[in-house]
Parts: sequence; C-alpha cells; structure tokens
Amino acid sequence: MTKGAKESRHHRLHDQVVRQLALRILRGEELIPGTALPTEVELSKELKVSRTILREAIKVLEAKGLVEVRPKVGVTVRQRDEWNVVDPAILAWQSEVLPDEDFIRDLCEFRRAVEPVAAELAARRGSDAQIQVLFECLARMEASVGDRQAFIAADLKFHTGIFAACQNELLQRINITVHSALRTSRVITTQRPGSSAGALGLHRDVANAIRAHDPLAARFAMDQLISQMVLDIEGVLHDENLQVVEEVKVS
Repeated sequence: MTKGAKESRHHRLHDQVVRQLALRILRGEELIPGTALPTEVELSKELKVSRTILREAIKVLEAKGLVEVRPKVGVTVRQRDEWNVVDPAILAWQSEVLPDEDFIRDLCEFRRAVEPVAAELAARRGSDAQIQVLFECLARMEASVGDRQAFIAADLKFHTGIFAACQNELLQRINITVHSALRTSRVITTQRPGSSAGALGLHRDVANAIRAHDPLAARFAMDQLISQMVLDIEGVLHDENLQVVEEVKVS
C-alpha cells in the first residue's frame, strides 16, 4: 500500500470513528451526559481501529465540546449545554438522529433570525449572475420534486446562493452553519407528502423579489418560506402516520 493510500485510509477511519461516537452521544442511548466512555482498549477493540486513530477522534470530539478528557478519570460525555451546537459538523450529525423537538425549535428560530436578513441584502446587492444562479437552482428543484435527495441538494444550493448574493463576508461565513440547519429541516419536511411541490412557489417568490431588487418583499417572502417550513416540520413530528427517517445523505 502506498503512502498516499495509507494516509487516505487513516483519514477515512478517523472520520468514521468521530462520526460513530458523535452519533452515539447525540442519540443519548449509550453515551449520556456525565457518563464515561469505555476505556481506550475497549473502544479500539470494539471499533476495530488503532488506539492512535481513537485518540485523534477523541481530540476532535473534545474540541467540539462533546466530551471532556481528564487525567486518571478518562473521557466523559459533557452536558448538552456545553456542546458547540452551532458547529457545522454537530448540526450535520444532529440531522442524522431522530430529531429532538427543542433542537428543532431552536433551529427554526435560528433560521428565522438570519435568512430574511440575508434575502433582504441579496435584493439590495445581488448581481445579475448571482441572481441567475437562484433561478437555475429553482429549475433543478422543479425537475426533482419526486427525487428527495436531489431536491434537497438543489434547495441547499438555492439558499447558499442567497448568502453569496448578500456580499457580506460575515454572513457568508455563517452560511456554513445555516447550511447544516437548513439541511436538517429539509430532511424532515421532505417526508411530508406534497411539501416539496408546495415549497417551490415560496422559493420562487423569494427569487422574484431578489431579482426585482425589492428588499422588503424579499425579506417578507423568506419569512413566509420559513413559516411554511415550521408548519411542515410540526406536521411531520406530530403525524402518527409519518416516521422521521434517520441518516439521509446529501452531498
């Protein structure tokens, strides 16, 4: 095996271990706040990885606030209020587990606080090329209404395009977090029959307002879009005939 192949395998195993442990913590079934992780020997044997890879993975989880490493004590799962919940990776992992309603509420409030402002700024500053991207994304969304993953991917690009059109460096940075929050909400809402088709018109309202360079209309349209998202999420979470699916992959 070449050096490059070994390094690639090392990184792949490292990422897998980080994700596996993070999901177990977020699910709160085996690894709950205040409890200790199994010993390094036990975990490396269970996960079938070297202790070096395991240590590197623990360092990542520690940096994200999920665990605490203390000499002679070991690795302990930290309380949820100590987690770096706005970390894009944690938001992505959160979307892979059955949703916690408090988390979903916070996610919706976060989007409502940020995205209408982004739409308003995009209407003020967006270039013709940046606005054209939004309509290209709309076309892809329309073409993939029946393909859940393709629809979510196009939807994510639509919202990323709005943040690009803001021409605000800080908002573009925060888009990484918004992207994960949006992905989580769309993974849920697309499970409600008709939600994707229903969302198209609202997305088009946002894009049309931005193209018309009407900041107030863009802000209002985005707020309406998020309001519908909230209704769709509540519909999924409280419909006994729908079951939220875990671990939907979107590139």
